[in-house]
This record gives sequence, C-alpha cells and structure tokens, in this order.
Amino acid sequence: MVLPKSLLSCCLLLSSCFLHYPIPQFKSSPKKDLKITQENPIKQAINDTSSTLLSNYFIQNTLRISTGYPSASAGIICNGNWWVLGDDAQSLLVVTQRNDSPYLYKTLPFHRELDKSKKGSNQTRIKKAEKMDFEALAHYLDANGFHHIWAFASGSKSPWRDTGLYWNFHETNTLPFTAHPYKINLAPLYEILQRRSQISPEKWNIEGACVDPTNNGTLILLNRTPAVLIRLPLRDWFRYLEIGSIPREKNIQVNTYELPEIDGYSAGFSGATFDSIRKSIWFSSSVEITDNPISDGTILGSFIGEISLRSGEINRTPLRVPEDILAKKNTKLESLCLEKIQNTASRKFRGTVDNDDGSSELLLIDIHLNN
Repeated sequence: MVLPKSLLSCCLLLSSCFLHYPIPQFKSSPKKDLKITQENPIKQAINDTSSTLLSNYFIQNTLRISTGYPSASAGIICNGNWWVLGDDAQSLLVVTQRNDSPYLYKTLPFHRELDKSKKGSNQTRIKKAEKMDFEALAHYLDANGFHHIWAFASGSKSPWRDTGLYWNFHETNTLPFTAHPYKINLAPLYEILQRRSQISPEKWNIEGACVDPTNNGTLILLNRTPAVLIRLPLRDWFRYLEIGSIPREKNIQVNTYELPEIDGYSAGFSGATFDSIRKSIWFSSSVEITDNPISDGTILGSFIGEISLRSGEINRTPLRVPEDILAKKNTKLESLCLEKIQNTASRKFRGTVDNDDGSSELLLIDIHLNN
C-alpha cells in the first residue's frame, strides 16, 4: 500500500510476566482528496481549519484521514512510527516512514471469534463479547536504549479485558515490528488500583496511559469516569511484570478531575501523552450519552486538555475538538500522542477517532500556545 509522499511526511507515524505468550514474528490542503485505489484505501477527509481561542491557546489546524482499520482506540509514536491499536481489532496497525510499506499490520497474540459481516483481513472486528478491549498504549525508552511498549485493556470485564501486551526491543533494531509481544495478566494490578482509587469494578475502565520518564519514572493510567489519574512508580510496574509483585498502596498516587460537559453530560478521559518540556500530561476526553461509564452511547464531542504534573491540576480550559463538517457523527477522540517537540510555541498531536461503526480516523492536530 503506497501513501502519497505529500502526506507521508505528515502522517508517519524481558520477556516478562507471570503470564506470557510469545508470537512469531498532515499539514496539507484540506480540500484535496487523495487518490483512492484498491492498494490505498485510506483517503483524506475534508475538514475546516479551526482557530478558536480558549484560555491562551488554540487549535490551529486539524486534518482527518479515514481508514477501514476498526475501532482505533490507542496510539503512540516510537522511532517516528505511529503504532495504532483498535479495541476490537485482530491486528496492530503501524504507520511507518517507509515508502515501500507505510502501513504494516501485525497479528496480535490471541484468538477470538470474528464478526464475519465485515470482510477484509485487517478490517474484520472481534465480536464484542470476546474482544480484549485494548484502550491504551504507553512507551518508555530506557537508559540502555531498549524500547518498552505496553498495551492496556480496559479491565471493564473479566476475564476478557484484564489482559495487557508487552513489546521489548533495542533502539538499534531495524525491524522492531517483528518484536514478540507477551501477554500480561493485569487483573491483580487492577484490583489493587481499584481499591486505592476507590473506583468500583463496575466503573473501572482504563482508557489512557503514558510514562513520565523523569527521576525514577512513573507509569500513568487514566480511568474514563470517574475521571481519575493514577500514578505508579515505574520500578513497581517492572517488579509486577517480572515477578508479579503487587505494588504497595502507599506508593500509588490518585487525582480525580471534573471535566467539561456537553448538553449536561460530562466528558471522560480517553487518552494521554507526556510533554517533556512542559512537564505535563496532555489528555483527550470524549462525551457520550450513556448511563454508565462502560457502554458506548451517542457521541456529543471531544476535548483536549493539559494537566500539570507539578501541581496535579488542569492548568488550561480544555479545548473542544473541531467537528468534521461532512461527518454524520461527532468526534470521539480516543487517543492522543505528541510528536517530537520542535519549539515551545506549538504542539503537534496525532489522535485516533473511533466512529463506533467499525471504521476509524487518524487525526492530526496542531495547537498553538500563547504562553
């Protein structure tokens, strides 16, 4: 599948645990449609440029790319490549910098019953009752040049959604996509985190994750609603992966937030990414009409906001994500990852949009900072 060069530059992207399973193996004009062929089904959707000022920062530009990859719910950038994971997808999508193979699909290490109504080897969805519900990806580069990438299931349904995945490969590896992921049993960890955060199992739904690598490192997890941010020392997380050691509750920090509303419905966390310059967490959040924190509902819209890790507070009014003027549904922004920071006055993000109908969008977002 070949991606036009004009878009490619913008749209890149321990064997561990007590339970494991190794396996083999844009800014461009918003009014130009990409050529669509059978080899290149991804097209650019029309979207207007937004510059709505809110609390001294604003969304300067957005660009949407439609894709048949299902239910894109998580994303990270690793070595310039964009790893995208769907909550009911049977494969991992990697958007690369390679001209020959800009889109790579990597089989995930589990087998579930597929929904045969959707054809296409990389578009078929796992049936909802059996999906692993991966909602978050986190990336950590250690001092020895090893990449650690973790996928977190939501934990909203046992035992199907208590599983994680772990990739580990060296910086010099030219083919990191062949690294073997391992399964992680997250149930014991989620149990202690629920108790520490006082979130009932019925309201437990991990949607975002990232790593603050400063000092000794911290793993950060975000629950949907109640909107709770959980911090776990990275050393405790590695001990859990290596020997199943349960973290002490006193080492776990918890912060609860009130997020914006749309039509009386509160937003819930949906993604997170670390900002090394501002020492903050940028988060995505979405609003749906639903009577519980687990089920999907009518989508009302999404926000992007920032949490200072120094104060623990939301330090700016969250920004409403501009809607696609041609879309039949509002935007459900499911993840956010920050590109390499070029200057202090702006930030470039890549997000994933789950349309709740088996299709997804890749979203490029430019934000201008006034201070």
